[in-house]
Amino acid sequence: MPSSPHTAAIQISNCIGISAIAFVLWDICITLDQEVEQIWRGSQPRSHTKTLYFICRYLPVTLLVSTLPIGLTKPPDVSYTHHDCFIWQLYQLITTMIIFSSVEFIMLLREALYNQNRSISLTLRTLYYVEILLMVIGIGTTIQRFRYDTNCLSVNLPPMAIIFA
Repeated sequence: MPSSPHTAAIQISNCIGISAIAFVLWDICITLDQEVEQIWRGSQPRSHTKTLYFICRYLPVTLLVSTLPIGLTKPPDVSYTHHDCFIWQLYQLITTMIIFSSVEFIMLLREALYNQNRSISLTLRTLYYVEILLMVIGIGTTIQRFRYDTNCLSVNLPPMAIIFA
């Protein structure tokens, strides 16, 4: 039994993380033959779109797998410094930002391919770059003010951190 609500929340989060990893790995396994045929053996050996696909497909799994051990395997006598937690949080924020921006850029490419309306495309690209700029500003101006508990979980976020959300 969990000793506190905080411990229970960590255990629930870890179970959800393991479930997400299992689901994504299952999806990769059942579609790998189609992926190899349609993506990797295509006419262009390398392209920006394939790079974006790779980021969107495999970086989330890497992020999930790499962040799960923090909550699962930390011995009670191990403590993290504020700097350790800062680096950990920065890693999570940057990889998440890369994933989000890659997915959104693929959506922009789809818009450009299907509708080819120049004003809509320009508006969407402008909004995309503004969003990325706001995320970078949000991370840059708030991450130094994050506070962490002994498990490196953020316990006190500055109000401006909502920009990244």
